[in-house]
Amino acid sequence: MAISAREIVYSVNGMSGRPEYYSGRGATMSDLDGDRLYAIYQKIKQELGTRQADAFVAMVEKLETLSATNFLNALYALERNDWNLTEFNESNIDVGPDGVGRGIIAFATVAESLFYCGRDDTEYIRSSFLRKIGFERGPREHEREYFYDYER
Repeated sequence: MAISAREIVYSVNGMSGRPEYYSGRGATMSDLDGDRLYAIYQKIKQELGTRQADAFVAMVEKLETLSATNFLNALYALERNDWNLTEFNESNIDVGPDGVGRGIIAFATVAESLFYCGRDDTEYIRSSFLRKIGFERGPREHEREYFYDYER
């Protein structure tokens, strides 16, 4: 049986495969960075194939926000759709499956959202990953590379 996307994520040092673990946080390099994305990409390419790895790259390019929660949910949706990219409702919130710990996760998500400072490292995370795989970006893309929205 083929390895799952969740197993691939767990194989990357410093990553949790649970989207709810990162719930309420923005796109920060402490949660997700180009090195982790590259490790996931390499494992997908090695274990699942080039088509799946290409779909992964397209997903990373398309995501508006590369928060770990949003990224993981998009990755799992991509896998469920047989590695064919489709529309995805992006969100930095995920309280996980029903169970005993769901209330605690919801509380932690609200607390994290209250302290979230509005920092968005999405473009830096994305561009550092794309550089690692040798993907060339157009000149207009470089203008947005280090943009931070301080008005959130």
